[in-house]
Amino acid sequence: MQPFETIMTILTIASVGVLFVVAEPMIIVKRLLGFKEENIGIKKDYKLIGLMYLQLRDFLTKLLYCALCSTWWISIIITHDVLLSSLIAIVAELIHRKINK
Repeated sequence: MQPFETIMTILTIASVGVLFVVAEPMIIVKRLLGFKEENIGIKKDYKLIGLMYLQLRDFLTKLLYCALCSTWWISIIITHDVLLSSLIAIVAELIHRKINK
């Protein structure tokens, strides 16, 4: 891959990852599927299976609302390169922090 193509790949996939986290249509889809940020850490009197479900739900919610995590998984699926995916995820997290300032 040429240097320009690599830079464009990094910026493109990083942008897709950030949009996956902050875009309003994706937030609506995540909420319809039951993944809401405000529900993280809420535990009621559940039995063991219920607690395991809540822990899994909290883990998946954090994964879906984290730019670093989501972008890493998106980029590893697209590029099949761990190092490039890590770089893309870091760029996505920087873009996400810049947007939220």
